[in-house]
Amino acid sequence: MRTNQKKSAESPRINVAFEVEAYEQIQLLAAKQHTSMSEVVRNWALQGLSGDLNADNIGLITNIIRTQLQDVMRPSFERLASLSAKTCIQSGTAAYLSAEAILKFVPAPRQQEVEESYELARKKAIAYLKGRTNEEE
Repeated sequence: MRTNQKKSAESPRINVAFEVEAYEQIQLLAAKQHTSMSEVVRNWALQGLSGDLNADNIGLITNIIRTQLQDVMRPSFERLASLSAKTCIQSGTAAYLSAEAILKFVPAPRQQEVEESYELARKKAIAYLKGRTNEEE
């Protein structure tokens, strides 16, 4: 412990300011490594100066980038999923209403044919959505 105190008394200091997100990431990394934030930043600076910041640290950098991208993209993904669900509901409603309207104009003896056509069309639509076409079946 004494050597650290002696080192800090003899070593020149540099004050560095970080944006909140970077500060929090450094804080998390320091906690994960059971060390101080100063030690994390000092190690990075020394590794950068010596040229040691390379593929050894790509995992850390990749995780930071991945997390940041997920945070930025998540609202867009959620919005697209919501719009897709609404579109499916509207499409299903329209198909059902169309079938009901057609059935009202078809004579009773032929309504079974309409219902069979509707079911066949529905099955084809499901197969299409799953990526299967007649050529693949």
